[in-house]
Formats: sequence, structure tokens, C-alpha cells
Amino acid sequence: MRRRWLRTKERDRAIVYTTDEQVLDGLLVTDASDGIVLIDVRVRSDGDVDLQGEIYVPRERVRFVQLLARSS
Repeated sequence: MRRRWLRTKERDRAIVYTTDEQVLDGLLVTDASDGIVLIDVRVRSDGDVDLQGEIYVPRERVRFVQLLARSS
């Protein structure tokens, strides 16, 4: 049975560390069985490059996800 721990955190800020040494900082939109989707993404590992649109990260590329509390 697959855990849906990210599902409750949708639209929270997430920092995603990938297996190919990328660090993506954005808002979590979707947690699917095969990956996650982020919006408003900044690539921290590449000189703070902003990306437009939705960014899909396949589950096999996700090494670690850090969820940050929303600021009030």
C-alpha cells in the first residue's frame, strides 16, 4: 500500500533534492504515484534559475523532499 503523506501537504512549499544533484524549490501541486508536480519553481543548484509552468519530477528521481511550513 502506497502512503499518501504528500497529499495532505499540497500547495505547501517544497524543496526537492533529486538523484542527479538538482535542488528544486517550489509549490507542491500534485503527488501522483509516478512523481510530483511543482509550480513557481526555482532551481537552487543552477544559480537560482526561475522556471515557468508546471515541473514534473519522476518519483525515481526524487532523493529527498523537505516541506516547509507556510508563513503567516
